[in-house]
Amino acid sequence: IKIKGLGINSKVLVYLLLFATPIAAQSSGDREIQFKRGIYSTLSGDSSVEIKAVKPNLKELPKNTPRHHAILQFDELPTDLEKAELVKQGIILLEYISDNAYWAKFINQSDAFNKSGALKRVNKVPAVHMWMPPNQVKVSVELEKVMKTAHDELVNVSAIFHKGVSKSAIEQKLNETNALTKISWLGSKTARITAPVATIESLIDFDELKWVELQAPESEDDDVEATRRTGVDRVTRAPLSLTGQGITLGIWDGGRPASHNDINDRVTILTNDAVISSHATRVTGVAIGNGSGNPTAIGMAPQARARNRSRRDSDFENDVDNEARNNLIQISNFSFSTTVGWSGSNDRNNDFLFGLYSSDASILDGIAYNHGLLMFKSAGNNRDDCNPNNSSDCDGDDEGYDSLPPRGAAKNMITVGNTDSNDEVSRSSGWGPTDDGRIKPDLCAYGNSVLSTELNNEYRTIGGTSAASPAAAGVATLLYEHYNNLYDELPDDSALIKGAMLHSANEFGTASGPDPICGWGIVNANAAAKLISQEAFLTGTVSQGSHVDIGTISVPNNQAQVKVTLIWTDPPGNPAASKALVNNLDLRLIDSNDNEYLPWSLESSDNFRTAVRADNNQDNVEQITIDNPPPGEYTIRILTGDIPSGPQDYVLFREVVENTNSNEQCFPIKNSSGGLSIVCL
Repeated sequence: IKIKGLGINSKVLVYLLLFATPIAAQSSGDREIQFKRGIYSTLSGDSSVEIKAVKPNLKELPKNTPRHHAILQFDELPTDLEKAELVKQGIILLEYISDNAYWAKFINQSDAFNKSGALKRVNKVPAVHMWMPPNQVKVSVELEKVMKTAHDELVNVSAIFHKGVSKSAIEQKLNETNALTKISWLGSKTARITAPVATIESLIDFDELKWVELQAPESEDDDVEATRRTGVDRVTRAPLSLTGQGITLGIWDGGRPASHNDINDRVTILTNDAVISSHATRVTGVAIGNGSGNPTAIGMAPQARARNRSRRDSDFENDVDNEARNNLIQISNFSFSTTVGWSGSNDRNNDFLFGLYSSDASILDGIAYNHGLLMFKSAGNNRDDCNPNNSSDCDGDDEGYDSLPPRGAAKNMITVGNTDSNDEVSRSSGWGPTDDGRIKPDLCAYGNSVLSTELNNEYRTIGGTSAASPAAAGVATLLYEHYNNLYDELPDDSALIKGAMLHSANEFGTASGPDPICGWGIVNANAAAKLISQEAFLTGTVSQGSHVDIGTISVPNNQAQVKVTLIWTDPPGNPAASKALVNNLDLRLIDSNDNEYLPWSLESSDNFRTAVRADNNQDNVEQITIDNPPPGEYTIRILTGDIPSGPQDYVLFREVVENTNSNEQCFPIKNSSGGLSIVCL
């Protein structure tokens, strides 16, 4: 027996119903799922009841179409053992959405249910409810609007399919519409498709489709007016003498760099037929130029190597994935952004892209999660782009927030803004927060016009976030080298170098805590290198549970601050979900009197503009600071009750900052329990 076209054995439904019996008595609030399109109730079985969503305007689910994918919502998150038991029953949890709900795939395995006592094997799985969502939850609002008016015009979309689908099968189904114009694949699950509206409507009906959105327009270089000053001069001289030797960056830009004596012997150009670009030449020089022709133009990592590609002449996301998967690069830099908002005298009418967690951002997060690549992305220079006929009509909101191009919303990437010579953010640098309230940009790099390599073996300044991002990437290159010098290996998890940079950043502005302007602060290479030298970090793995105490900090009298930063490389988020975060680790500090200290989080009631000490359920970076801490021992605790896609690796940095008014000198020493004690003399 099949259920409304869903390819599910009837005994699977018996299992679902048997273990869903407590749900009927629960309130509707317990059976809601937050999507990007709104909040939906799942209480009505295989149909939906909308609560706070835009009214559907898409075709209903065809009754005769086989369905192998549905949403399962649990009373509580299933454990790894319970997930394995579901697999035995032919139910694979593909991806977490939110609110204890997963996309699931059902496989016909009737033999598994004919065996005696099969249902008894799953009696420990939490109560579960199956829901067939409407097509609307799979489609972005902006695409739906375009589909209402485009008629016979071609539409460019990015489509994400469920894990394990066949590319050839998808292409065959699209070709059956007789109207497919173009399809190109980004990895195994995402396709860029150009087709008429009728074909897109057919695509939305595909059981294999998870999410579809308008394709972002062509990118532009992020080059306006900024530079870098990051404390690199202190780590490139003795005793560290870091140069970036042995580390390779991948640099994607608007073309290929020109031949230049400062970079020639260390650059591999992978798109030789691409146009020679002044912008690419200068970006590369900021990161790895050796200043051989002009010492004032020396880059951050003058002995590092680079692999350069033109983003216009390559399959961008696939190329990044290939370079990282084959361990050809450790770091990458993208000093370009999607063309959003005002550009010259033209309004692109696509402001919805600012701060959006798009399919492109999800792909890049997957590359970081699967291959450990540390990526840097310029925050864009949109904030001062305005209507030439109305200076008050500018990109972002009235105060300049929400002016961050979409790829910069990737959570595992370091998005970089730029500051000027007064440590003020440049007037053009893009501001966050992201649409789901995350802290972006992550960092700023200091500067003014940066002298760098140029065409014809000459030198020229570069500014804007285009300079700030490769400067920060160059700092990371030095830190990778430093870690390798100390421990004879590169870090397994890119979160370690990312965490060192975020934890050590200089405070930006006058308010305490992070902000959506410069994130965690201004890059400080010297402070980051000290953290690695002192081994002021812990690494570990957590799974779904209650909490884990991972160490202690002993704080003597008269200290200025205790600072602890937890960071993890999160699985790629679902662009259809209301939040990009998948695994939500919660950091706490507990003092000897059982007082609990909370991390910084952007305040939702203030449109995520200011930081407060509260539960942070958005970011995959959490930081607790205690100013003028009472002396004593503090327990570092990670709450682990919301890890649907575990186990999850993490890195934690801990530091006691000495009071500069004290005559004591304090040093971090590991204690017998593995914690960090501060010894003052």
